[in-house]
Amino acid sequence: MRKILFAAAVSVLAITSCRKDTAVTPGEKLSVSIEVTEITETSAKAVFEPTSASAPYICGYIASSDLSEWSDDVKRYLDSKISHSMEDSGMDRAEAVSVLSVTGTSSADLTGLVPETSYVCYAVGVDASGFYTSDVFSEVFTTSEADDPLSGLSFEIEIPSVTSTTVSISVLPSDNTLPYYFDIMTKDEYETYEGDVAAYLSYVLETVANNYGVSVSDFASGIQEIGPSSDQLRGLSPDSEYVAYAIGLSGDGTCFGQPAVKEFRTEKAGNPEDCTFTFSIEAYMGQAEVTVSPSDDGVGYFTAVIPVSEYSTDDALVERVYNSIIQSISGSGMSIEDAVALIAFRGLSTETYDLEEGSYYAFAYAFTSDGKAAGAVYKQIFDVQATVSDVSVSVKNVKWFDGNALADADPAYEGIRGGAYFTADVVHSSDASAWYLGLSAGDMTDAEAYPDETVYDALMMGGVMNRERLTFVVQYGKLTVLGFATDASGVYGGIYRLLVDVTEEGASPVSEFNTSASTAASHELVLQSASSFSSEDCLRLPKIALSPVEVSRLLHRNDSL
Repeated sequence: MRKILFAAAVSVLAITSCRKDTAVTPGEKLSVSIEVTEITETSAKAVFEPTSASAPYICGYIASSDLSEWSDDVKRYLDSKISHSMEDSGMDRAEAVSVLSVTGTSSADLTGLVPETSYVCYAVGVDASGFYTSDVFSEVFTTSEADDPLSGLSFEIEIPSVTSTTVSISVLPSDNTLPYYFDIMTKDEYETYEGDVAAYLSYVLETVANNYGVSVSDFASGIQEIGPSSDQLRGLSPDSEYVAYAIGLSGDGTCFGQPAVKEFRTEKAGNPEDCTFTFSIEAYMGQAEVTVSPSDDGVGYFTAVIPVSEYSTDDALVERVYNSIIQSISGSGMSIEDAVALIAFRGLSTETYDLEEGSYYAFAYAFTSDGKAAGAVYKQIFDVQATVSDVSVSVKNVKWFDGNALADADPAYEGIRGGAYFTADVVHSSDASAWYLGLSAGDMTDAEAYPDETVYDALMMGGVMNRERLTFVVQYGKLTVLGFATDASGVYGGIYRLLVDVTEEGASPVSEFNTSASTAASHELVLQSASSFSSEDCLRLPKIALSPVEVSRLLHRNDSL
């Protein structure tokens, strides 16, 4: 199944910088003039001219419609980008901002823009601590109307290789500046839509976007291609007819250009009775990742795990799966053949199971069309441990400093007025291979209200890793320090929880603040699920053209018994 890199249609520019001899005089605020020229349907040139060659600033561009998601507030948008950069790289705010910022005159060629679309070029000053030092400077421009894209864009499609379950596709567009999309559909779907690729893709976009809970424009803008492209699609059915297609696709999901199509047929699968299976199993605390490798990628098969205590014979296991399928489709009007086609795996598969402590069988067998085993049942036993590792992490020397007092003593901390600067030293056991820490507003010491599993996930996704010292900008009030460590085998230690009541009265005197040992603080970490469509997430999403049944399978398939 085709995979894509799903990234939001916003960016901080990769730009070149030239230094000048001018400098900002004391008390003078940085100002940046922005000029956008050479505007076409899909490109433009932006030049950022600051009043100082030495003062750092962040510049970039974003579609006006995307900026509206941040209430048209560039600083809110940049805070989101900076936070995601911190989470992804483990950097603090100062480090993340230093990567994004530039000095001197900067310029960039903006390409891959959407015709007749409003964009905002922006610039805002920052300091060495990663905080803003100026207002936002912006320039709005609109790309030109496309010159008849419905008749101008065409494609050449090549299919270098086809197997029983895969196909390689290469696409060459006639215009390397216009966005498009390519994929496959079944021959039946192509004939159902009477060869209307635009109508078919519009239906697929609407269906998949609805299932992901996003708008069509949000989804479409993330799957566009620019210039020549190629991909290998997996998970196809053996001995089946498909149609590869390519068509222009705008950011709002509108199709344009002259679509190209190319038919192909997958190879026949081997004899299911001859298919063998091997397993690779990694068992962790309360979880197991099972990878199944069939000898023939074209053979459909079933795989799952079962407690050893519930296993009696191979025949009974196959019958149990069969009865589960029959029960699932009862009253739905779906035939057993359609159900088998829906749930059958093909090729290499990796599934993660949440399991209690105990012994389990991972098993797999080739399917017949009526839901029975075509050959032998292959099994591998494994154990799941419920105990955690003895590795640990904690903090000591917890202090905080009043933001107003710090700002009065040093203008570099002007951005934290009204809050506090939180610091703590990290202590971890000698056998800890890695450790994760974070802060959360409020009291999260109740393990029943905030289960360990939730905290593990939140810290892995939003915490800081392998820090010897914590520095955070926080608001006054109760907060919880959370952490855990892992050993060399990747086994988790227990969750560390420390409730701290950050009050103005409890703030340490500024005279104890060690500026040389204190890096610029990051924002307070709020432990919650990150958006799947955030601006910097490198999320890989399925990109095959899905029928309603395939969409249901993709989003709702339950592989457990």
